[in-house]
Amino acid sequence: MPRLPASGINQAHFYFLRIVSIQLKAFGHATRTAVSRQLILFKSTISSLSYGHKLFA
Repeated sequence: MPRLPASGINQAHFYFLRIVSIQLKAFGHATRTAVSRQLILFKSTISSLSYGHKLFA
């Protein structure tokens, strides 16, 4: 059995896994930033609501 196709298959598999891991990292980073933005928005909304409640109480 020749060694060249096997190494080529391994190299392609390695590149595929590398691309997938990079995409997963990018997706995870985007998800984390979106969630943190939502949390910041939620916290600011809650603080402004409590501030308005103090004003009108």
